[in-house]
Amino acid sequence: MVISRTKSRLKDFRKNNRKPEKRKPRNQKVTESYAYFDGRYKIFRTAISNQVYHFHTYLRNEKKTFRRSLQTTDLKEAEKRAETMYFDVQSQSNSGKRIFSLSARELAEKYIEHEQKRLNNDLISIGRFRNIEAHLKHYLRFVHTTTSIANIDPKFFNDYLGHRKKIKKDVRLTTINNELTTIKKMYEFAREEKYVPPDYFIKYEKFKIDKKAESRDAFEIPEYEILISYSKHFHKYAKNEEDEYYCKLMHLFILLMSNLGMRFGELHNLQYEDIKFIKNIVQITIRKEKTKVRRERVILANEKCAEYLKRVRKISKFTSRTSYIFSSYRKDIICDKSNLYRCYQRLIERISQKKTSAEFDVTKTFYCLRHFFITIRLLQNVNTYKLARYCGTSLKEIQMTYDGMTSLEASKEILKSQHSIKRFGDFNEYFDYKSKSVELK
Repeated sequence: MVISRTKSRLKDFRKNNRKPEKRKPRNQKVTESYAYFDGRYKIFRTAISNQVYHFHTYLRNEKKTFRRSLQTTDLKEAEKRAETMYFDVQSQSNSGKRIFSLSARELAEKYIEHEQKRLNNDLISIGRFRNIEAHLKHYLRFVHTTTSIANIDPKFFNDYLGHRKKIKKDVRLTTINNELTTIKKMYEFAREEKYVPPDYFIKYEKFKIDKKAESRDAFEIPEYEILISYSKHFHKYAKNEEDEYYCKLMHLFILLMSNLGMRFGELHNLQYEDIKFIKNIVQITIRKEKTKVRRERVILANEKCAEYLKRVRKISKFTSRTSYIFSSYRKDIICDKSNLYRCYQRLIERISQKKTSAEFDVTKTFYCLRHFFITIRLLQNVNTYKLARYCGTSLKEIQMTYDGMTSLEASKEILKSQHSIKRFGDFNEYFDYKSKSVELK
């Protein structure tokens, strides 16, 4: 299933970055030709070469024809130059150096094929593979598809940050850094395959990323209540039966993501064989090939989540053991995530028409629901280590990326508990401070 999807995605990648149309060939009728070294190379003239001799040989390693002008009309001089050129070209080819440089599009395609093999061998996740595809599309827009990689100055990538900011002003520095990391990895692959010289390293100015500022905000409780109240009835505004299905699916996706704290891809890729109902709760297995961290985990969820999953099964046409929970409307395959994103965007647009920016932040995405889940659990004093294990992340990530608790909220939690302050030195007393007499607004 994964292999077939990735093959179709590779075809789409090639289609969207196709070669320009070839120009019509000119009339280059050969008027004079001489072969040397048992036909390994030859010297020739054409009707439009103005009597100048040209060199021709075939490079087996690259499966391409090498042709160059010898820039002389004298045959003996042409023979000397052709012999020197032949041995020079063969020496470079035999040493593994490429004579013809790949275009940026060809390099991107070869790297995609390389990563697809790694995906097929379970070395990377499908989410990572899709990210690589997206990153390379931005790369091709930056360098242009037909540009020879040999003609790209390594310092050219210093302009990548400005290029991305110009196209999308609110793009996150984390996103740009991830794209540059993928491009850097691609050129490492290019060096290993000898598509570029061994001393070719792309250069770009490093920039600091404020993780706290760059992280997505969690939904506030009033915002979440607004989101749920609108998504619950959003299917009434559907354009047709199929659209109604995806609107309902989007609503249940929101409920499950906010109550399970799973990543978008983890929830989206769940299959019925991954869930098991045990009395009033549900056990969910998140397989390692479907998660970002490549580590399998098993989580338990309450009866509300069990009910939401049953509601998804009720509206879906495909509910076999191997079917995806969030399946397509027409086929027994995983639904395209663009359908969920499209419904979500329309939902946000409708909310923005009814609510002010102070009431609801329209920039918040699906992923903010995971932040919401973690922030709420932190406010409920759930053990941070256990929360990290449940969500498939680290303690550091919980603190730096997902923790949406403000210092004021933390202060309120501290003041709710009874504190004892031990006085050292001449005093050996305990002072009790009770927060009940203090109200923070």
